[in-house]
Amino acid sequence: MLEPRARSFLLLACVCFAASCLHAQTSLAWTRSYAQPLDDRIGGMVVDAAGRSFVAGSSALPGASAEGYLTAWDQAGAPLFTRTINLSGQAVAWHAIALGPNGRIAVAGSRRTLATTNSSDVLVAEYDSQGNLAWSASWNGPAARDDQANAVTFDPNGRVVVAGFTGLATALDARDGFVAVYDSQGALAWVTPTAVPMTDNIVDLAVDASGRVYSVGNGGGFPVDSHVACFDANGVRAWTRTRPLEYLNAIAVDGAQDVHVAGSLLSTSTGAASFHMASLAGLDGATRWTRTVQGAGLASAAVDVAVNSFGEVVATGSLDQGAANGYDGLALASNLQGGELWRAQFDPGAGLNAGFTTLRFGPGGDLTQGGVLQVAANGSQRPLVQRLTRGAAPAASWTYSAQPIVGVEVRDAAHVVLDPAGGVIVAGRANALPPQDVVVWRLEPLATALCFGDGTGNACPCGNTSQAAERAGCRSSLGVGGRLEWSGTPSLAADTFTLRAAFLPDSPGRFVQGSTAPVGGTPFGDGLLCVGGAIVRLGTKVAVGGSSRYPEAGDAIISVRGLVPAPGAARSYQLHYRNSANFCTSAAFNLTNSVTTIWQP
Repeated sequence: MLEPRARSFLLLACVCFAASCLHAQTSLAWTRSYAQPLDDRIGGMVVDAAGRSFVAGSSALPGASAEGYLTAWDQAGAPLFTRTINLSGQAVAWHAIALGPNGRIAVAGSRRTLATTNSSDVLVAEYDSQGNLAWSASWNGPAARDDQANAVTFDPNGRVVVAGFTGLATALDARDGFVAVYDSQGALAWVTPTAVPMTDNIVDLAVDASGRVYSVGNGGGFPVDSHVACFDANGVRAWTRTRPLEYLNAIAVDGAQDVHVAGSLLSTSTGAASFHMASLAGLDGATRWTRTVQGAGLASAAVDVAVNSFGEVVATGSLDQGAANGYDGLALASNLQGGELWRAQFDPGAGLNAGFTTLRFGPGGDLTQGGVLQVAANGSQRPLVQRLTRGAAPAASWTYSAQPIVGVEVRDAAHVVLDPAGGVIVAGRANALPPQDVVVWRLEPLATALCFGDGTGNACPCGNTSQAAERAGCRSSLGVGGRLEWSGTPSLAADTFTLRAAFLPDSPGRFVQGSTAPVGGTPFGDGLLCVGGAIVRLGTKVAVGGSSRYPEAGDAIISVRGLVPAPGAARSYQLHYRNSANFCTSAAFNLTNSVTTIWQP
């Protein structure tokens, strides 16, 4: 069974198995491996403001021992450093990583003494931005049994927050959850009391702007239940809520301090697990709303959840469509009141299984999700990464499902992060059999959105600046800026490049192409003109439901209509749309942001 993490809109699958797919909608900037003689595992990955990628995990050593590693590359893929913690007679593993203030990096996991059974301790460490060890600390729970950290983050005061499980003395496999906070020097500030069992195993945590800590975990046995808990910044428990028949994998908190969780909802009659998400009031943990999608099979699950700056809650995971149809990837979005906004279902096709395990929001609310594509017949796997552009009916601007290394089976894209330059950093594991290695690669979209009306370039004509998060043109009478997006491949030999404009009045607009892109845009009408040079009018379209696109059925493809002369030609695109309301200037028109691409062969 796939184990993926987390709108009413189905996406067509774009699945390819040839190396040529690397260039279909993204370019592969670089690929790096972390390969020790025995098995290597990934605990997590983060990227900093300079585009540097940090990966933490564990490497097996002879004699059943293991070392924890932290390794880093710059934005161009050049290696920066590798740091390991290797303790004699012990197995060290990092299960989670977090990026904090001033480039600080926290890692958390466990260390197990090989000479004893059921005796592992929580291990936490902090490094500075150059990879120098600032401090490390271990915690042995009250029963001196198995203890492990599964999640780590920073609170608003720069303290390191960790969560996981601690063994109990009542039975060999009895566990309780714990949350602990370490100060900037590595001293233990507080740890949750284990005398009041909260859950068997905490799997994820989140911290709000006031420093309150929220945790989610699961109990054992069947029927299973989950627990969501809240602690104030001093470790005082505010509330705990038991959620029967839920198995939860992830938690997120929004700006109003409400809590959102994602996982599975179990049926006691059939044993089936449905894709499930829920919202809890941050004040007392009361359920605000739930959303559930049931597949035809028995094992659907949401595996990750996040909230964007527009108040959209998105969970991603997999939908079990039954033995004959396999698994589809699924993303489900709700507003903060629980109303469904959209769902995006990725059907990989006959004989294939797909599931997403992680998601990240980028500028403008675009969603990038990573996971796995599996051939059901033989179990072979490959990574799956997809970008969904934000909108009432989101579109997949690109899907990546190729192997980043020729001749090597990279089996997933379990970790995805976004760098400041618009690239996507992906990490997965290679090889079905030992020794398994860690592979990290960077994808660069073949087109870029530019020239926003958010004040980063020239000023909008009448102070009608859009919000930076919109990634759009100057604000129209609708109160938002028109946004231009792209999908497909800008290739002269196989042109599927498509322009899509959203958040528009339902009025005519003209898609245009320019051979140059004026820096910052030039005030024009109610917006900024962001294309120049040789101008080509691609076509006029009337927006329906706030959106329009070019080309549509019957239209010439962009490379033909735009008279693109040769590979390597750079072209910029924009939509001029009518906005006749008495709003800004007397021009009665506005413009979206622009999209720029370099045409491929």
